[in-house]
Amino acid sequence: MVLRAQGLTYNAYPKVQLPRFECAHTIRERMLHDLSDGVLNSYHLWMAAVRRGDRYSQEPSEDTRQILDEGPDKYYGTTRIERSLANELLNCLACKSRRNPLNQNEDSLMTEEHESQPSSSDEDASQESSSDEDPPPLSSDNEGDMQHPVSMPSHLRKKFSIMKVARCRPSKKPRAPKAMPKLILLEPKRFQIIRRNRHRPFDDYYKGPSLEDTRMFAQMGGLESQPLDWFSKPTVRSVWELFRDWGYRLEPEFAFMFACETPQKVIEHILPPPTTLDIEEEEEDGPDICVMGMIEMIEYAGEEGSRDSMNLFVKGHTFDGRQVKFDPSRDENPVFKWTLSCDIDSIIVMDRELQVLGDVEIQVLPYSGRTPPISKSNHTYVELLMPQSEEDLLSGGRDEWFSTRHSVSTVPHTHFGKIGVFIITIHFPRMKHKDPVTGRTATLIPWEVQNLFLVEVLYPAIMAGENPSTMPYKNYTLDEWKWKAANHARFSGAGRTVVITTDQFHAMQKAMMAIIAADPDDLGIFGSYYLVMEAKGIKKHTNCVIGEDVLNPYKILCQKVPYLDFEHYKKQESGQMVMDLGFGFHPTGVDGMALVCLWDLAKVAQSYEAAGMQKGTIHHTNTMAGYGGRQSEMTQLRSSLVQICFRSTYGLHYEPVRRVRGGEISFCEDIDAYNTNAAFMKSCEDYIKMLHGGRLKSFGARDEIRGSGAAICEVLESIPSIVSPWHIYSPRISGLSLNIR
Repeated sequence: MVLRAQGLTYNAYPKVQLPRFECAHTIRERMLHDLSDGVLNSYHLWMAAVRRGDRYSQEPSEDTRQILDEGPDKYYGTTRIERSLANELLNCLACKSRRNPLNQNEDSLMTEEHESQPSSSDEDASQESSSDEDPPPLSSDNEGDMQHPVSMPSHLRKKFSIMKVARCRPSKKPRAPKAMPKLILLEPKRFQIIRRNRHRPFDDYYKGPSLEDTRMFAQMGGLESQPLDWFSKPTVRSVWELFRDWGYRLEPEFAFMFACETPQKVIEHILPPPTTLDIEEEEEDGPDICVMGMIEMIEYAGEEGSRDSMNLFVKGHTFDGRQVKFDPSRDENPVFKWTLSCDIDSIIVMDRELQVLGDVEIQVLPYSGRTPPISKSNHTYVELLMPQSEEDLLSGGRDEWFSTRHSVSTVPHTHFGKIGVFIITIHFPRMKHKDPVTGRTATLIPWEVQNLFLVEVLYPAIMAGENPSTMPYKNYTLDEWKWKAANHARFSGAGRTVVITTDQFHAMQKAMMAIIAADPDDLGIFGSYYLVMEAKGIKKHTNCVIGEDVLNPYKILCQKVPYLDFEHYKKQESGQMVMDLGFGFHPTGVDGMALVCLWDLAKVAQSYEAAGMQKGTIHHTNTMAGYGGRQSEMTQLRSSLVQICFRSTYGLHYEPVRRVRGGEISFCEDIDAYNTNAAFMKSCEDYIKMLHGGRLKSFGARDEIRGSGAAICEVLESIPSIVSPWHIYSPRISGLSLNIR
């Protein structure tokens, strides 16, 4: 095929054999990609040749050069063409007929968070078998015409793997964890729903793709095109084919992580004592074992840098060949004074519409980065209503009201704004999918999709509540905003914000919903969005000493953050608010001796077990087998009643080498350490400098609990009875031991 565009020639030879399952819409989309890329590549080659001094008898006109300089997308609207082709592919009956048969690759369509989530304990699993016999809900007066199903139809569970973990929370009977001697007994509670508006549905439940459409990329044989020769390549999917409406919807309770508004027995689950007071003693050490503490090893090693010291600290052998058993408890020292503190370290608020009492800075440029704003799980979840079946879609109604639990970090999202210490992100659950090539959940939204949201939704919504006096500061196009944010000739991905007042922010959110609802064909992928407001690392703003300060961290937070109404977000109908409550244990040694706190992992494990936590992750301090930290989520059933979802226990001795945020210790690359180059030596020198500076400082320990706003406030009212100097020495926090710096 030879293409001539006003003097510009492009030769394209179709050497790729199309896969047998590829439809005409995908072929046209590929031709569009190849044509656009080929023309641009030919133009760039021609420009390079002209700069080199070559001359041609026929050259493209000025109009053609201007089009190619600005990009064909802007002139011809290739983005809109790609979106139209993607919509045709979704509605193609031939494609749907090929997606309906089951195949061996359907199991790979299970969402990534369901594969990676730790399994619940036996107390949760023991209740699942009775889910098919749950009674119908007591009443549906506040549900309008919506009737919740009693159980999952067997044909849906067998036909679609993604429905195996789906359930209808309102229709389940009241449940509680199984009574066990080591666990706190809880009362069963039914999942509470909020009152519906009979005349206005919360979301567009009766339109959109069906469950059959989720198998669009599940083709026979895995990859859609097999390599046939050197020129072959897998099918390249456009962003509009992947980031489209996959059928997920939101119910009014989508943000609720807990069963009801009132928590149950929260105090008993905060820092519970180990289930057994005496940890079983290990067997006596043999004659070839030498037990040593920190000071004993340093004194025994002798001169620094000697071979004997290397054998002791690297190999763990004494001079006479015995193996060293390290026991840091041999260096335990008395404490002259304890300083006990508590604080609120982070806050996460999820809702469809945010209520604020201050000005908000709105991001007006697309987000750029290797990872999305929430790059890993923050232990908060949302419930997404599963797509309806093809039968429901054809009937015009809906019988399947089943939802699945998803981590907030696995829903496609981008930045939206900020207010004070809070960062706001916007999440689009309708776009949630797995990449057909990598098999991983796609959460980083491409620029093309972000640009469409900015131009068609956000910019008009911002200007909807503005007056003429603010137009010169906010009324700009996407290209104009990029130019204003660029420091060089080209836009580098820098951010840019505009200030929106409180009233304008509320009007802007209403306008966004109206704009999306008015154009469901082009903007429907942005429907069902919700907002997440998160503040991390605010412990320094809310820290208070137990027994000395009059105000607790929550009251301090309300005073220092007047632009948010936390009492409003504590209510269940206002979305979901979770907080991190941190307890700090800071020792002062006799005569000012520097001390370091270590957590005994054996006793910490029993405390976690008593609180109904899952196995979680253990972080060992250096090479110490029995000391370190632990992080774990509470089992789902217990968490829904207690309203505690996560616990983290760690020491503060890593603070000297912490640079960015918790859990990220920056060091050189592995290749630098292997080559022992200058980067490796510089990293070692920096760490030695920081550790040497901390020799004369004391470092305590922390225990953090993440729970609902109501649960955390209830704990704060009982702080003196939970944590006190007497409790430090009692079995309640007996996992805490002290060692010399």
